[in-house]
Amino acid sequence: MTPNEVAVHWDWPRLSDSAVVVRGGQMFVDDMAYNAAHVLLESGLSAICGGSAGRGVSARQIALRMPYKGDWYCVARLGSLRAEGFDIVMIDTPPHCLILLNSEDTSIDWDGWERLRSAFSQPRSSKPPR
Repeated sequence: MTPNEVAVHWDWPRLSDSAVVVRGGQMFVDDMAYNAAHVLLESGLSAICGGSAGRGVSARQIALRMPYKGDWYCVARLGSLRAEGFDIVMIDTPPHCLILLNSEDTSIDWDGWERLRSAFSQPRSSKPPR
């Protein structure tokens, strides 16, 4: 993919600090670094994929609409991400977003991964309760 193949919506209204942000998986550093490398190729941005929506949409609803096929997801409030120096931009169709890393170093050794992970909840199961 080229940067022109990802629709980045810089002109959309910013979500409030109370907006829910979801990241699929368990937020292992190697998975996030791998995703960041692909996002850079696809969009030209230093970011990782996520999902977000405004008021009235739960983390579970966002997780169910995301394209990842994993059994886990992690949740943060956008205000917590912003407090750690991260932000989001919506892409393609909602709830897809990019979590902006604000760093050119997105290697496995980047010290920002731990700050990012600390803003998110422990992994939650995306499987329906029994």
